[in-house]
Amino acid sequence: MSQQFLAERKFHFNLRKPKGKKPTPIYLVVTIGGKQYKLATNTKVYPDQWDNALQVAIVSNTISKLDNKNNKLANERLEQVKAYYSEFIDYLCSQEETPIDLIGVLKTYIYVPPSAIAGTH
Repeated sequence: MSQQFLAERKFHFNLRKPKGKKPTPIYLVVTIGGKQYKLATNTKVYPDQWDNALQVAIVSNTISKLDNKNNKLANERLEQVKAYYSEFIDYLCSQEETPIDLIGVLKTYIYVPPSAIAGTH
């Protein structure tokens, strides 16, 4: 059984172009084994509508209904990604040996519906 340190598997969200004027992709940034990986969340936000401290798209009365709707959808996707990341960590904790391709396993959790991966690992 190998040791695993969950604190070494940090994640946060980053904008591709945080100073842009157009909607920009939101990336999941993960550090695993000292290496940083960026995974697309398949959602976008206007940079000025992103709260970097809270790691969410802003929903407010000061922006349009359409922007609020888009930001709510973005936040729902980010919550989904967080849940998938949590499932990934749970999977790692249940394994006696750390998988060789951790980033490949993480990509499976982030991009493939959980029902499709149930029982495949």
